[in-house]
Amino acid sequence: MLISDVLSAKGHDVVKVRPFAHVVTAVRKLAEFRIGALVVESQWMRPIGIFSERDFVNAIARDGAAGTRCASRHRADIHAAGPCTRS
Repeated sequence: MLISDVLSAKGHDVVKVRPFAHVVTAVRKLAEFRIGALVVESQWMRPIGIFSERDFVNAIARDGAAGTRCASRHRADIHAAGPCTRS
C-alpha cells in the first residue's frame, strides 16, 4: 500500500497547532476533527513535532495538563513520506 492510497481514503488536510498553544486547545482540535494527532508548527510554518493523544495522556499522568503548552509536551521525531512511499 502506498501513502497516496491512504491519503485518497483519509484526505490531504493536515490539522496543526502552534507550540505556544495550551494543551487544552490541542485536545479540543483532536476532538473536533476526530483525529489522533496534530502537527506542531513553528512560527515560520515549519513542522517541529507531533502532538498525539498519547502525549496528552502522558502530560495528565505526569503533572496534570491544565496550564501546560504543547511546546513542552510534543514529540519532535518527525518522519516525512511522499505519495509513492510504501506504508
